[in-house]
Formats: sequence, structure tokens, C-alpha cells
Amino acid sequence: MPPIQATVSSLKNIGQGVAYFLATPALSELQLTLKKTFHNFLIPQDQQSFRPHITIQNKVKPEEAIALLQKLQTSFTPFDIHINGLDLWHYLDGPWQHYRFFEFSQANEIR
Repeated sequence: MPPIQATVSSLKNIGQGVAYFLATPALSELQLTLKKTFHNFLIPQDQQSFRPHITIQNKVKPEEAIALLQKLQTSFTPFDIHINGLDLWHYLDGPWQHYRFFEFSQANEIR
């Protein structure tokens, strides 16, 4: 599939951090397809609603998250990005280990 276009539409406090949230119907459709395909392998957390985002701060005190959010909001305007693929990670009971990057292709070829 070709790269996915998305709009970084907003900044939000995620409790102990801050994230950019994305507006992207194509990514939501892909997530739904993957969710249906791998349904039998998903844990309850994977069954939650899909809220595509980019975490820019995590695991800080709530007041630090609020301070960063307020600082970023002063100059934030939505902007467009291209998503060029998906990364697969292994959860190792705490840390994560990168396994593989699946690049989207302009030519729709299977890799």
C-alpha cells in the first residue's frame, strides 16, 4: 500500500505525558483490517478504541505534562505528515524490542 497521509490535528495530555493526535481515515482503516486479521492473537488492551497518536513525552509527573502541553499549545497549528510504514515491536515484560519495519510501497508491491 502507498504511504498514508495524516494530519497532526491536536495536542493532548495523556496523564503522564503529552501526545500529538492524528486525523487519518486511511490509518484507521488499516488498523481495523489488522485487528480483524489478528483477532485471535490480541490481548484486551488491543481491543480498545483506536486513537492514533505520536507520544512526545511519557512517564513524567502530571504537572510536567501540563507544563509542556501549555508551552506547545501556544504555537501549535495542525500540520500534515506521511506515514511510510509500520514498526513491529516485541514486548519483553517491561522494555520493548524493535523487531521489524514494514515499509509501505508507492508501487503497491508486496515486500
